[in-house]
Amino acid sequence: CDGGVLEFGSTESWDSIPKVKATVELPTICQTSGAVYALFWEASGGKLAVSARYVTPGRALMLKASRGDDETFITKSSAVSLQSGEGVVGRVFASQGEELVPSVSEIPASQFAR
Repeated sequence: CDGGVLEFGSTESWDSIPKVKATVELPTICQTSGAVYALFWEASGGKLAVSARYVTPGRALMLKASRGDDETFITKSSAVSLQSGEGVVGRVFASQGEELVPSVSEIPASQFAR
């Protein structure tokens, strides 16, 4: 994506990165790919920060029912800023490539800055 990194994820396993057009709206990206959330990280002031976010209504309801609050991975991520090269998002931004992470639970906390 020009000027940023599109991040989207699912609770289901993907064998490859779903093909989506980054120019469409985040809800459409979720619908097209089967993702339950989407974030757009934009470079500003030398750091990457979330400039757009979306979580599917079903996922938001499920999380609220299980947690009892409105906190989600998306709200927590929105409070974080990353350097180019830092974590998965920063690494993808620096390389201008793409990366599939089959399970974020397998990434060491030192490499996943959220």
